[in-house]
Amino acid sequence: GPAYAQAPDDAAALWTQATLYRDEWGTPHVYGQTPRALGFAFGYAQAEDHLEAMLMAYRVANGRAADGRVYD
Repeated sequence: GPAYAQAPDDAAALWTQATLYRDEWGTPHVYGQTPRALGFAFGYAQAEDHLEAMLMAYRVANGRAADGRVYD
């Protein structure tokens, strides 16, 4: 079925259902008891590794990548 936006769960509760660790090369390994917990931990790992690119993509999507101003 179609996906709908849902209210975020409590992050502490999701961390009890998910595990994220990095090996000696820095590669993230993500495990979760539920798909939601797995997606949360995966998103967290992506944000740790690619935060600047994610923020730039957000600005491009909002049409604010061309100006140098920062919006809240």
